[in-house]
Amino acid sequence: MKKGYFYIAAILVALLLLPFHHLGYSLGDSIFKAVGLSPWTKINNTGFHLPAIIGIILLIVGTSGTVKFYKPKYPKILRRIIIGCCVFFIVVPYVSEGTMYLLKHNSNEIDSIDVADLKCRYKTDEGNSVIADCTFELYNYGKAEKISLKPVLNNEFKQFEFQSNTLSLDTHSKLNMSMQFNGIQKDESVVVSGSLGEVYLDLEIIE
Repeated sequence: MKKGYFYIAAILVALLLLPFHHLGYSLGDSIFKAVGLSPWTKINNTGFHLPAIIGIILLIVGTSGTVKFYKPKYPKILRRIIIGCCVFFIVVPYVSEGTMYLLKHNSNEIDSIDVADLKCRYKTDEGNSVIADCTFELYNYGKAEKISLKPVLNNEFKQFEFQSNTLSLDTHSKLNMSMQFNGIQKDESVVVSGSLGEVYLDLEIIE
């Protein structure tokens, strides 16, 4: 019976690693980063995704073991596990979003704001100017009313430096944004356009 509990525990750990929350990445990513580990085997979010690999293995082992031990007593155990896992995967994004609004409700700190689904495209000209058109979701869990934000780039795009834009917010809100940023490039000989690679938004609360 104790071995049966081990398999149930394996399923529970898998459910802590695999589901995606409202920001578009897995709970496993958050857990790995919280303990100072990279969820990927290579830099820049490439290679093998460790939470997914570990979670899938645990889910398979846990499910098969649980069914083996408990099916004689609970003939519908496999069906219940499948339904339970599906419901959990569906519910997690809503629960995680609601939890953040609850925990950060009275906050006016930068950690009360999150950005998700950030995508940017850029275009340069023959001078040193560059324009980035970005789309993203912004969650204001707390009481911030005005922020400044700008794209910050890594790798080969470090030559781009963008000016900050100012954005007014409603408290405790979610926004789907499309915003243009103006900047300069250090190497004026480069005239290109395309999608920005590893990019994040540098945020600062004004009010």
